[in-house]
Amino acid sequence: MDLATLAFEIGFEGALGAAALLLVLTFLSFLRMNREVRRARMYIMADRVIRFLGAFTVGFAVIATVFLFSILSIPPPALVSAAAIVLFIGAVLYGSAELFLIVRPRKAAASSRRGWTPAAHGRAETKAIPQESAEGESDAAR
Repeated sequence: MDLATLAFEIGFEGALGAAALLLVLTFLSFLRMNREVRRARMYIMADRVIRFLGAFTVGFAVIATVFLFSILSIPPPALVSAAAIVLFIGAVLYGSAELFLIVRPRKAAASSRRGWTPAAHGRAETKAIPQESAEGESDAAR
């Protein structure tokens, strides 16, 4: 066995292990999470859920197509089969990461360093106009 084959096998097993670890951590975190918090997170992060479902769907559709052609005795070329397997593992890994980020969302860098400010989170600051100055300006305009 040459070095390139060994490196590929280690990378392949590492990707499978990483996806499995992320899914196990996500599952355990979902089990420990409060029911209302879990429901709110799934609602708030619906885009992540859609990306997770899309990644898993594409990955399984690709691998199922390769298996279907193999069952029908129309084996695809080795390069196509290898690319399909890599795409499948990549889609599962990406979907697992999206699902994990629902349970453990990333913290905003600005809020962790300086505290929460409306400007750091895309909200415009509104300043209250003191009542006295507002009345004085309206009198001056008359």
